[in-house]
Amino acid sequence: MSCTVTRVVMAANGEVVGRAEEWLVRDASTADVTIGVDGGTRHFLRHELLPTIVCGDFDSLSPDELLHLRAQAVDVVSTPDQDATDLEKAIVLAIMRYPTCEITVYGATGGRVDHQHSVLSTLAKCGRTQKITLVDNLGYTFHAGKHTQLTDTIFVGQILSLITLGPVHEITTTGVEWPLNNESLVPGLRDGTLNRITAPIVDIHVGDGDLLVHLLHPPESVTVDFVDTGDRLADLIDVRWRVLRHNRPNSVAHFDIDLLATTRHIAAIDTHGSMVACATLAAAPDGSLQLRGMAVVPHQQGSGVGRKVLAFVHQLAKGSNKELWCNARLHAIPFYERNGWRAEGPVFQVRDVGPHRVMRFLGEID
Repeated sequence: MSCTVTRVVMAANGEVVGRAEEWLVRDASTADVTIGVDGGTRHFLRHELLPTIVCGDFDSLSPDELLHLRAQAVDVVSTPDQDATDLEKAIVLAIMRYPTCEITVYGATGGRVDHQHSVLSTLAKCGRTQKITLVDNLGYTFHAGKHTQLTDTIFVGQILSLITLGPVHEITTTGVEWPLNNESLVPGLRDGTLNRITAPIVDIHVGDGDLLVHLLHPPESVTVDFVDTGDRLADLIDVRWRVLRHNRPNSVAHFDIDLLATTRHIAAIDTHGSMVACATLAAAPDGSLQLRGMAVVPHQQGSGVGRKVLAFVHQLAKGSNKELWCNARLHAIPFYERNGWRAEGPVFQVRDVGPHRVMRFLGEID
């Protein structure tokens, strides 16, 4: 006799933004049970969704919020035990009430390192017997068990990381750029992060230990186009400031070439109308094009949005038959190199920003 699976959607008290917020609303609307983990309950309330259960030690929800929830017949469960986190207590509560449940958790990842570690530790422990998936705007994380298979062509080319909190042995993986063959991963000795999916079927076999899998979402649909003066240019400068100069006054994100007729501003806009990446092309005195202010908002970094903006810039340079170059921060050099650029010359310092190198696009100019 088959057991009916209870679909549980939880909202913890971390950040839920972008498409993760959209998915939370979608999943909560169709779930069998929804659980607000203390202050994470607000992720439901701001979309006028009442959770089935609210639990925690209630150091985040106000007394008025708790009164409102009880008045709406929400099951409010106090879990004051300080030997476990609110998230772990919520997962244990869900498993006790719904033994065959599958749990999706939003708002659990990100933020402080110690919180992140406790979340992954909870996933390692509870994920041995239960299907639990942590979802954020960048990707999702789950326990591999003894065998996990991914079967979707949409993930080909995406980053896949294997995470261990202790020794994990006899790992075999296929369908990735750097496969393992009956090998071990041990924190501090060898890790399995930043691999790349190369085939439509990925198999992960584990002999012993708790192996966590983190998989980036496929690139989000964005529209890349020019930005003119006005509100959108103000948005672009704000993205530039938040990503590149957030530790300095906003004024430093305004370039002296921003309003010149020869300057072109480019932005990536997501399906919600939010600007998630930007770049500026300026005419240099020697007739070349300088790429400036290339920035991708944190929750979209690694998603492929930056590559799309850069591809747009490449086409502009080719269409104008002009040389394309930039001053790149050292940590950004690998990104440019993967996209057809070459670093040249010595490292130099940009005041109040950090060390840079000149990079030049090597793509064929028509």
